[in-house]
Amino acid sequence: MAPEPLLYDFGYRGATVADLLKHAERLDAIVVDVRFSPWGRGDFQQGRLQALLGDRYYWAKGLGNPAYREAVAEMHLHAPEQDLPRVEAWLRDGQAVILLCVCRYYAECHRQLVCRLLKQRMGVDVTHLREPNGKQVELF
Repeated sequence: MAPEPLLYDFGYRGATVADLLKHAERLDAIVVDVRFSPWGRGDFQQGRLQALLGDRYYWAKGLGNPAYREAVAEMHLHAPEQDLPRVEAWLRDGQAVILLCVCRYYAECHRQLVCRLLKQRMGVDVTHLREPNGKQVELF
């Protein structure tokens, strides 16, 4: 029997905070917000997520893409060494982690850079909580 995956990603555009909370609860996961700037409107604003998730929410600015507003800019991570060790420690301890960003599509998001680093350093694969068409994935 294969081990249960520990690394997940969730692009919330077109989803609800209830969708995220459902996954976080079922997986007993820490939600790692990899947005460079987590101040938005509505339920996915940092303060709201902190209120809903408590200590299961962590903002990882170092894993954010500072060029997120520039459509033609190359994606890159702000300061991965600032937050990657914490994520790696959670994964090593068997803690499920959900990487959160606004981008609906993984292929167009810097989450892929974070996942690539974790694959290189730890050999972990990512499980997408939303399909390429943006629909929710039912894990249970």
